[in-house]
Amino acid sequence: MSKKAAVQNSFFSLADWYSKWKIKINNEKSSHITFTLKQSTVPPVHLNNKVIPSSSNVKYLGMTLDKILTWATHIKQKRFILNARRRALFPLIGEQSKMNLNTKLLLYKTLLKPI
Repeated sequence: MSKKAAVQNSFFSLADWYSKWKIKINNEKSSHITFTLKQSTVPPVHLNNKVIPSSSNVKYLGMTLDKILTWATHIKQKRFILNARRRALFPLIGEQSKMNLNTKLLLYKTLLKPI
């Protein structure tokens, strides 16, 4: 059995399990990604007789994963969010602010550090 057939058989068994437990899958929100270093094309995957689109990166549990499992896209997104939030808070935590240092530190720990 080829790899393509094995993957598709797995999806058929998943579809059976979903229907048994009355779980509905939204195919418009679903996507699949194949983690590989090879430049080959990925065959389409079907679930409930609908094609699940392939994507080059996916977001899972707050992390952005790309097809070769590098951190580049995840770090880029986090840096963008952090810089935007830092610019928004600059009037409060910048050097010219007359706010207490402990309050500035509290703002940093609660709003910037979690990112």
